[in-house]
Amino acid sequence: MRSEATSDQHEVDCAMARYAAGDDDAFAAVYDGLEPSLRAFIRRHVRDGSQADDLVQRTFLCVIRARSVFIPGAPAMPWVRSIARNLLCKLPKSARVEVPVDLDTPEAANLMAADGPDAEQTAIARQTGKHLATAFAGLPVRQRQAMDLVFGDGLSHSAAAQWLRTSDRAVTLLIHKARKALRAMVSAADEVSR
Repeated sequence: MRSEATSDQHEVDCAMARYAAGDDDAFAAVYDGLEPSLRAFIRRHVRDGSQADDLVQRTFLCVIRARSVFIPGAPAMPWVRSIARNLLCKLPKSARVEVPVDLDTPEAANLMAADGPDAEQTAIARQTGKHLATAFAGLPVRQRQAMDLVFGDGLSHSAAAQWLRTSDRAVTLLIHKARKALRAMVSAADEVSR
């Protein structure tokens, strides 16, 4: 099953490389190969289904406009997801899904009971999660992109450097600065809320 998925990804990556090189007919394979997982990714971040549909189409419009900057041989999905993430960042907060994990489900309650956190610890965890999400949204774009590519998409620093058109060292520095800024912003927010 895994080799089949890898084969499908390879076909989409090859189609994207052909499309970037000017083969307009390859776009259908790119769209068909990427649309389901792109839609699932966007739906995890957007409340409204019609808005998610709009974002999928806007993402592919950006792919069409930016196809000349795609790096042939690179995986297509992380590039397309980074375009979608940039569009998601421009949405008003009310349109985005705030917390992807529901801590009020019976399953979460059972897990918390097994580990023993009390209501105060749960409240602290929720508050820290909100501070972290706000802090991440406040990072400079390049730092967010580096963090997304490495931690969100699982790319190596070298692959992320290709996407960002920079060096491995620059990606490492961007991630270091982002982590430092996140720690500082979350600590400051925790101090204010106490």
